[in-house]
Amino acid sequence: MKLKEEKNNKVSDGWEIRIAETVDQIEEIRSVWEKMQNTEEFPSINADIDHYLSVLKTMNKNVQPYVITLAKEGVPEAMIIARIQMHEIKIMLGYKSLLSPKLKCLTVVYGGILGELKSDVCSFLISALIKQLKSRKVSMVYFNRLRTDSQMFNLSRKMPVFLCRDYIPEVDLHWQTIALDNKEPFSKTLSRNERRNIRRHTKQLEEKALNQVILKSFHGLETLEEFISIASEISSVTYQKTLTGGFTDSNFVRSLLEQAAKKNWLRAYILYAGSEPIAFEVGVVYKSTYFAEYRGYHPEWSCGSPGSILLLKVLEEFSRDPDIETYDYGFGDAPYKQRYGQNHWFEAPIHIFAPGLYPISVNLMRTLVIALNVSIKYILSKSGLINRIKKMWRKNLEQKALEKSTKSKVA
Repeated sequence: MKLKEEKNNKVSDGWEIRIAETVDQIEEIRSVWEKMQNTEEFPSINADIDHYLSVLKTMNKNVQPYVITLAKEGVPEAMIIARIQMHEIKIMLGYKSLLSPKLKCLTVVYGGILGELKSDVCSFLISALIKQLKSRKVSMVYFNRLRTDSQMFNLSRKMPVFLCRDYIPEVDLHWQTIALDNKEPFSKTLSRNERRNIRRHTKQLEEKALNQVILKSFHGLETLEEFISIASEISSVTYQKTLTGGFTDSNFVRSLLEQAAKKNWLRAYILYAGSEPIAFEVGVVYKSTYFAEYRGYHPEWSCGSPGSILLLKVLEEFSRDPDIETYDYGFGDAPYKQRYGQNHWFEAPIHIFAPGLYPISVNLMRTLVIALNVSIKYILSKSGLINRIKKMWRKNLEQKALEKSTKSKVA
């Protein structure tokens, strides 16, 4: 399919850039977008056109769509799926928030770079983004994670001028469990030692719950309200909530879950100990991959590892579902992901800042703090203390969340 000639910006040698900045303009390129998305090796739900438009509707009215299409002689070769919005940069030392400056940002969604990404294609795309920074249309470009082995990752760090680059990308692992459509239960694919640990944790949990540990599914619109109420209650006492993260009962979350339920993408679960809900997980199934979105457990039941028990029960269920082949754990590394994951890659969020005093100052501040974090993490890793300190810090945050939740109930 050839792009319409109007609103195209010629780059060079037959290359053209077209930018869609309204919903109507996006609908004009729907067929191009869907064709590219369908040819992706690892398609992300974030880059699905209907999901993108649904997210856009739930966001602040000042958020603008921004989709770049790169074409050669009128034939689409690549796309960048993004939006323009105010972006808060959380500058944190460990779990402690120091500063939260805000910049007008062109945010590229996760998995939102589509097409055959050769070196020249990536170069044209990054040049188009840098052009927006130089024009002061935005103060920052933010890639919501790029694979570190990709051309986009390498060029996005080399092409911007020195002071505008992301000096120290915060590289992390992304894990998946693959080949879930086995004939045998998932637990049998684990090591003997891991199965022994599972039996021990299960026994501890069942003893405390008087042998009444039950997994309940909430996949449809008719049960969504009940799930949101229960998950919000559990989430309110997790350490993620203290960090202003975790699952929340918001219009944004409700809208996305409702859309997922209507499309039969929603998979939501509650783990009960007797009649008490103690852990939850919710995600979406997209093109045979389950993407975990939110999870959490009540810290008072941590001795029985309810989060791990819930995960294993979900994986067992998926191994019997022919429509689900892969479990995607989402962003970040964790011991449980290492135990159950089979496929992984390195990725990192990337920032490119505009050549202005304030954006460059923000970049320098965040770089200094990241460097300090990296140094501390290295020292603690060498001393073997890092996991112990993480557990202590999370326990402290969980205790604060419990105290806050108790006070709110009393009030």
